[in-house]
Amino acid sequence: MNMIWGVLICLFYLFVIIFFPYWQVQVLISIVLIFSLWALYTAYIEYKKISTTISSTNSVLDEMKRHLHSVTTWMKLQQRVALFIYPVSAAGGFILGGVMGSGKPVHVIMSKPVMYVILLVTIIILVPICYLIAKWMFNKSFGKHLDALKINISALEAEK
Repeated sequence: MNMIWGVLICLFYLFVIIFFPYWQVQVLISIVLIFSLWALYTAYIEYKKISTTISSTNSVLDEMKRHLHSVTTWMKLQQRVALFIYPVSAAGGFILGGVMGSGKPVHVIMSKPVMYVILLVTIIILVPICYLIAKWMFNKSFGKHLDALKINISALEAEK
């Protein structure tokens, strides 16, 4: 599901890049698209790490620990890197919203110094909100799986 959403989001960014001919928006959303493609690629790599065969060299406990560590590390990396992308995304959305809402070109909208203050405030507000939403979404998507893994790991370690 994570990869399906990733593809749909990338298609949406392509739509914005193609149908909104403002170079500032196109550059900013292209950066977000590149990040999203990277995120999609890392999700695919993580998916491919899931072994469908039973290893005769590693114990079940070791495999479960490896899987837990791998998914947790991947999630944290996604969230940390996204912190650098959220301001870019917010700026792109801000500019696009300003152009669409006012009907004026970007240079006219951004010619007023107050717009840079509003943009900065928007970024300051949206970045932590986006981070918390992403954290919640990762927990919603992978939390049950990771919690079950932790319980099973604890049970196997208790048997030792």
